[in-house]
Amino acid sequence: VSEARKAVNIYKEWKAPPEPKEGEKKKAFTWRKKCGLIIDPIWCRKLTKQSSKANTITKENSIAKAAVTEYMLAEILELAANHLAETTNNKTKRIKPRNVQMAILNDEELYRMFGKVHIAAGGTTEHIHQNLRKNNVKQKDMVAAVY
Repeated sequence: VSEARKAVNIYKEWKAPPEPKEGEKKKAFTWRKKCGLIIDPIWCRKLTKQSSKANTITKENSIAKAAVTEYMLAEILELAANHLAETTNNKTKRIKPRNVQMAILNDEELYRMFGKVHIAAGGTTEHIHQNLRKNNVKQKDMVAAVY
């Protein structure tokens, strides 16, 4: 939430640069440049319009969503890079879907948010519930559970 507030405050406090001299072109500034984000707030606004029934979506709402998305993405990529460094001893530098999945599974807050999300090519997890392990349930109990 604080990242969103920062981005909105930067947008509101932004002041245009002085007028260009004669012969120079006037520069256009987008919302993204005004609030200092990498993810475009206009993209977030478009997705919000597609997924909701809201008649109006404010600039501040779009900027806040872009800031939160950027923060979450940075957090996931940082944890995935840490996982990559731990597992490969800095031999490879490319983050793969497996690294992203393990980063989400090892972080408590991200697991609560993205725990049920399936990541393509993420592989299997080592967290197998005790009741699902082989030879854990006796045949008598299995028949009783079916009927």
